[in-house]
Amino acid sequence: MAFSCVTRNVFSILPLLVILLTIPLSSSFSPSDKVTKELLDQLCSKPTIDDKFCVWQTSYATTVGLDLSGLVDMVLKKTQAFGNMNLSSMKGLATTTTDPYLKETYKICVIDYELAITAIEGAQAFA
Repeated sequence: MAFSCVTRNVFSILPLLVILLTIPLSSSFSPSDKVTKELLDQLCSKPTIDDKFCVWQTSYATTVGLDLSGLVDMVLKKTQAFGNMNLSSMKGLATTTTDPYLKETYKICVIDYELAITAIEGAQAFA
């Protein structure tokens, strides 16, 4: 149950991060290439990328002028913000619920989110 919290909300974007981090190594793209609608459509057409996640990138106004390196940075920042928002919710639920089973489950989710956010921070440093 607890692992599903992270899987459902944070790990769904990891395939896109892997694609974005390896593009310069596996194609003619480089980190300084500009992001285009065509590139976003190409990335979001991958079956491993969650459709809901691609809504972040397909808003053309937010990606105009970005290069691939900037896109990776944007993805990591949005992912971290999403994780922090969920972490805050889980902490709140863990302290307000009276159901002992739910309290334990929320506490486990808090631990998982803290680990996921730490991993995202590591990915930011790596990127």
